[in-house]
Amino acid sequence: MLRDGEEIIGESSIIIEHVAGAQLVPSLQARKWDRLCDQYISDAVQGIVLAAIEGRMDEPAVARARGTLEMAYGMLEGQLAQREFLAGDGFSIADCAAAPGLFYALAVHPWAQATHPQLTRYYRALAHRASFAGVIENARPYRHLFPLPWPADFDRYH
Repeated sequence: MLRDGEEIIGESSIIIEHVAGAQLVPSLQARKWDRLCDQYISDAVQGIVLAAIEGRMDEPAVARARGTLEMAYGMLEGQLAQREFLAGDGFSIADCAAAPGLFYALAVHPWAQATHPQLTRYYRALAHRASFAGVIENARPYRHLFPLPWPADFDRYH
């Protein structure tokens, strides 16, 4: 949530656009990848986590979410084959959307480095950005609150 005078903004993409404007939302491509990361990565991760929280591992729903993540990993791999960031040469709103979704996706349904080298390179670069690295480090003491177990090698890219 962001309060700017009388204005209250409650959606992260809109907050980013409001605060950073064209700097982080330079193109329609950036907006497209922002939405794709939210819809195909973050939503799928949330489905897997919700099933664990509710204590009902709904196997068909979890399998669909895992399939969606696999599809998204393939899309990202293709997109990142020719570029450093999702929407071009510079960090954008698309990368802001990708970072947290990929962080949790790595915990609940990791991608294979061998089949997704560009995604691995990209995530490693995101995880080393000062802002994202700080969030990861500051949240470390709270990992035990996550409803699913953390992979033993989770921090291999950090």
